[in-house]
Amino acid sequence: MPASQTVEVNFALTPVDVSGTVNIFGQEKPSVSNIITADVTLVYTALNGLLEFWEPSEARGTFKAERTQGWKQKSVMTTNLQSIITGGLDAKDAAPFSEAQYSAVSDYTHFNNFGELALGAMAHYLFGHVAATAAITNDSAFLSYMNGNTDSDAAIAKGLTDKIDNISDLEALEIVKQVLGQDAARAKDQDNNELAPDQKQNLAWMAGDVIYLQVKLKQPTVTVSVGELGQRSAPSAASVTEQVYNLKITLAAPAPAGGGGEP
Repeated sequence: MPASQTVEVNFALTPVDVSGTVNIFGQEKPSVSNIITADVTLVYTALNGLLEFWEPSEARGTFKAERTQGWKQKSVMTTNLQSIITGGLDAKDAAPFSEAQYSAVSDYTHFNNFGELALGAMAHYLFGHVAATAAITNDSAFLSYMNGNTDSDAAIAKGLTDKIDNISDLEALEIVKQVLGQDAARAKDQDNNELAPDQKQNLAWMAGDVIYLQVKLKQPTVTVSVGELGQRSAPSAASVTEQVYNLKITLAAPAPAGGGGEP
């Protein structure tokens, strides 16, 4: 009798069904109020390499995040944000411009730059209307200060960039949660688990994303002329309501090389 040999057999039976539940991190879009929408976009590559996240080997199922030490886009970010501050701004969804008395006139809700917007807000609170600037004698200097980006100016673009550059680990984690909570696919294509524990992954950004940055417009210093012909009374700075504006910025692709134009 010949020696026994091994065989391969397909039983071809009905397969046993098996499945499981995979919980994907989810988060709604942020609820934001007092919005100023920027006409000028921000090139999304300015955020490349800004934040990184990873799943710690000691706490599977969680993740950490931090501001990447190698971020090299700070000057690009400042330049882009300066273009946004000095570009068109739609304030129809922000106080005081959202009031009914302004809604029918675009000049009362859309401004060429942040300086004009700030001046309109001051005029509203001091004199009752966003265009009531006749009594303000330093309009040009005010606009120059608000829109400027030197140490002697308000330097809004520089200030925002510095805030971004100094994001804390907790702030970084909240940002990463918002991104991955709305688009989990941005965590794909890289091993950040068992075979590569604590492998850090850059947070990806793309054209069409929207970010919000906060600018607080505080009460001004109000000075008036004095003397025999000077003002006998004037509105107080206390009449100005401080506003934290959420600057809504849409991310866009970089302009083609040699193509020029707005990023």
